[in-house]
Amino acid sequence: MKRNNTKGFTLIELLIVIGILGILAAVVALAINPAEMLRRSRDSQRISDLGTMQTAINLALADTSISLGGTPNTTYASIATASGVADLTPFTIAGLPDPDIFTDIAAANLQLNNGNGWIPVNFGAVSSGAPISALPVDPRNEVDPANPANDYVYRFAHNGTSYKLDCMLESSQNDDREDNDGGNNGDRYEIGTNITFASN
Repeated sequence: MKRNNTKGFTLIELLIVIGILGILAAVVALAINPAEMLRRSRDSQRISDLGTMQTAINLALADTSISLGGTPNTTYASIATASGVADLTPFTIAGLPDPDIFTDIAAANLQLNNGNGWIPVNFGAVSSGAPISALPVDPRNEVDPANPANDYVYRFAHNGTSYKLDCMLESSQNDDREDNDGGNNGDRYEIGTNITFASN
């Protein structure tokens, strides 16, 4: 009788290989840090959105018939009211010295570009055409009353002639960007024509 001499892996060898692969997968997952990658991705979107809004506002202001709308020295944010009805809401957003001076808008109007959205500038009236079709909102677009440092909204403020836009960045990799942007709030990324005046 002839014996078949088959070769293969023993159960112990297979378990050792599976264990090594599991350890390697865990090390790679920790090195990649998917949560940090998501934070960086959202931060990239925020920086891009603020740049887009800055360009749109500058184009609108270059058109002599357009001015900064709304009330000077009021902070406008990309958050809708809980009720869905536009109103002045005195809830605190991180970095606001006077929480009573804050405007928000109905959810249905939040992204309108006609001056009724969260930025009170009528982009639709620009003679060369609207430079922005809809106002962007923060990727998370939420406030945390228990922890104002977690208020992820875009903000806009102006003093009648100059303006600033700002947002909170999530990734610790962007701390220097917030600290060194030239603005007066080291916890937020700020851009605009005058980022040194205090937005309310």
